[in-house]
Amino acid sequence: CLPCNAGNFSRFSGQSFCSSCSAGTYSTSGQSSCKTCATGSYSRGGSSSCMSCPPGKKPDWSWSRCESCPGGQYLPSWSTTCESCGAGRYSSSGATVCLTCPAGTFWPYEGTGCLACDYGTWSLAGSSSCQGCSSASFSNLKPLTCSCPPGNSWSIGSTSCTPCAAGKYSNGTAPCEYCPPGQYSPNTSSTNCSVCGNGTYSTWYGSTHCQTC
Repeated sequence: CLPCNAGNFSRFSGQSFCSSCSAGTYSTSGQSSCKTCATGSYSRGGSSSCMSCPPGKKPDWSWSRCESCPGGQYLPSWSTTCESCGAGRYSSSGATVCLTCPAGTFWPYEGTGCLACDYGTWSLAGSSSCQGCSSASFSNLKPLTCSCPPGNSWSIGSTSCTPCAAGKYSNGTAPCEYCPPGQYSPNTSSTNCSVCGNGTYSTWYGSTHCQTC
């Protein structure tokens, strides 16, 4: 009798032929069965050994070739199962790790990239959405932070700061406020209100001048 060649096997005694190992298995010469390829490796039919998939790839359903994980997923070095990057992270096809969306960008789903935040919004790194700037702040295109200079204010959806009107003031961290009675602000973009001097007064909120007693 002759031994079966490597990549083939003969299960029973007295057979007149040898059978080829199927994809995903292998054998050396003279074997009665084929062995399964180790995790992360593959083989074509009739193979005498298995080949390892390169990083970022895994055996496909047939175990006869390697395939990449699609964009938005990654393949850990210890696994043969693609994992989702999830919101706030992204990857290209064949990735072994996911990348984090930088500050000023976001992504809510599994994907291959991040989108820039719109005017008037901002985000931290790894965000799934952008947040509206709080009152008295704004952001420009691809913002990292929101801010307004003193004497200005902002409302949600704005693309720029608005100067406080006369009779109002702001230190840049809060909306414009009316000057209280006894004080006034004659100009726009005021950072504080002036106190009425001796012999003058103001009785209303938001006064632009003081009256003489």
